[in-house]
Amino acid sequence: EGSDDILNAIVTQTTYAGRVIQRVIQLLQQGFLAAVYFVVAFVLAWQFATMAVVMGGIVLFLFKYLNRYVRTLSKRASSEQSQLNKLLMQALHSFKYIASTDQVQYLTDGVSDSIRRLTGYRLRQKIAWVFTKAIREPLSVFFIILVVIIQVTVLNAPLAPIFVALVLFHRGMQ
Repeated sequence: EGSDDILNAIVTQTTYAGRVIQRVIQLLQQGFLAAVYFVVAFVLAWQFATMAVVMGGIVLFLFKYLNRYVRTLSKRASSEQSQLNKLLMQALHSFKYIASTDQVQYLTDGVSDSIRRLTGYRLRQKIAWVFTKAIREPLSVFFIILVVIIQVTVLNAPLAPIFVALVLFHRGMQ
């Protein structure tokens, strides 16, 4: 029985390792293809591509703060979940003592307050996450349109290379 378990583990781990290697190869292939698309986009319309990268950096910078806020709320929620678990375990292990010394109300209040705080953290975390997800694409489209307008009106760049570069950037990001 022991050798069967070892053999099964070896076969399973070998299969998992093969899948990991396959995924790494696919990632490298997609990364190389994206790099080629980006280089071609830069060759076709280097001013547009540079402005698009700068605007993309600005978008990433804005989302960095939203993600930090969500992460902070997640840490607080995790800490509060830990506190709630402690209270519940205390109630479970010491129920007879708590009931006999009439401390049920104290524990109930603690659990209720903890649940209220935890619910608030989770709610704010979900709202921030939904807001971040909902605003991402419209904000990106706004910045792309802004770059195209600047390129066409201020720099008098032709539209054809800009559109080709846009398609290449889109393909590179997929």
